[in-house]
Amino acid sequence: NDCATLIRKHLLDECGVQGVDTSTMMILGPDEEKISQMSDALSHEDYSMRHSLLNRSPERLRSVIVVMRHGDRRPKEKMKFKTKMGPILKYFDDADPGVAEVKLKTPEELAGLKQRFDLVADELRAQLKKIKGAATDKEEQKNNSEKVQAIEEELLNIDLLIPVLEMKDRFSGLERKVQLKASKWKQEKDEECRKVAQVVVVAKWGGELTVSGLAQAKELGRRLRHDLYPNDPTGLLRLHSSFRHDFKIYSSQEGRCQITAAAFTKGFLDLDGDIIPILVSLVTRESYAQGLLDEPIPKQQRDIVKQKI
Repeated sequence: NDCATLIRKHLLDECGVQGVDTSTMMILGPDEEKISQMSDALSHEDYSMRHSLLNRSPERLRSVIVVMRHGDRRPKEKMKFKTKMGPILKYFDDADPGVAEVKLKTPEELAGLKQRFDLVADELRAQLKKIKGAATDKEEQKNNSEKVQAIEEELLNIDLLIPVLEMKDRFSGLERKVQLKASKWKQEKDEECRKVAQVVVVAKWGGELTVSGLAQAKELGRRLRHDLYPNDPTGLLRLHSSFRHDFKIYSSQEGRCQITAAAFTKGFLDLDGDIIPILVSLVTRESYAQGLLDEPIPKQQRDIVKQKI
């Protein structure tokens, strides 16, 4: 209810509507309110409050907006490390000039990344062997110790990441992603644009919905359907005939959010079958909308919102 009230106030402010009492929320307009059908659920005080609202506000229902969090999920995993190896830097050589981040998410993209990390691991092992074999005295070994430590640390991270890239999950491509973020650049003498010299590899996996999480989302959709169409057997039929025009559902790129949206849709429209076809056909994956949903919010602003809540 707090979220709905805040969204309502925001829309009224953006549209420049004045003189509207935003302390309460009207669900139906005067011509649509049928209190007699709800006699078992409302007390005398409820009737009085609704009558006063009907006489005070000419508002009509224009839309129902639902903002939801994903369902119950498993723990998320994350790892981060830096690399300067050529096969990884080549992602930016193949990208448009000035691109500072590359996201890899599909099974094909992750399989290609795994092949490149195999090459990087072989190259790092060869470097390690060469350095250790070339050091003949203690002074030289001491000078090379930091370099050896850095190579061993990067090699360890790669050995941990490769099994993650080989994982087979139920909703393939939704629970794993790797971000390559440029952290250092170098200016080539004969070229105008800069080239990436170092990359931060950020891998995230896990966090998929549990069985309970799927059930929660589906039940939420079912409850909303019954609240919108109480004791109305034709309501769902009307919804099915118009939902492609009137019913829109958006989700961020996170797998747990997309699956939650699909499970909610399954319960709301009373659909049968698996989740993935529903996700593909009904959950809107529009680049502009996803850009808004996935837009990173600075930590300072997040802290202000948390304090206010």
